[in-house]
Amino acid sequence: MPVFLIGYMGSGKSTIGKSLAKVMNLPFVDLDNLIESEMNMTVKHIFNKKGENFFREKEHHVLVNYPFKANAIVATGGGTPCFFNNQKFMNSIGHTIYLEISNNELVRRLLLCQNRPLLFNHKQNLKNFIKTQIAYRKKFYQMSSYILKSDSISVNQIQKLVNKII
Repeated sequence: MPVFLIGYMGSGKSTIGKSLAKVMNLPFVDLDNLIESEMNMTVKHIFNKKGENFFREKEHHVLVNYPFKANAIVATGGGTPCFFNNQKFMNSIGHTIYLEISNNELVRRLLLCQNRPLLFNHKQNLKNFIKTQIAYRKKFYQMSSYILKSDSISVNQIQKLVNKII
């Protein structure tokens, strides 16, 4: 069964996912990369040209139609679990791990980012923006099979959990 890494943008889903897949010799899939390949555009460009609703529909389509391999490590987008029953779908075909990061750590990490479309107009008020989004998204994230406090988690710590569940 695939292992889906869930969490807010900047929580380390892609970074940890790549390292975890390499250490465990498993396939790695980044949902945003699949969408970018299919659309031949960056996520930022899709948001800017087509809007978030279009992106979320495409994200759902790619998620439910991709032939995930058993035991693949999959990095989702930060909003993936929050739309179209995606969280329920991921739980039905695999395991989900929520990488829970504190708001302060997210602010620290995201202040450094230039390529996050949802942050484009919110850099000035980033802490409140994150707090509001997390308050809404948390109910979806908490539907995950596993929740890991992840401000400073290592790949080895996540590997121990993944070894138990696959």
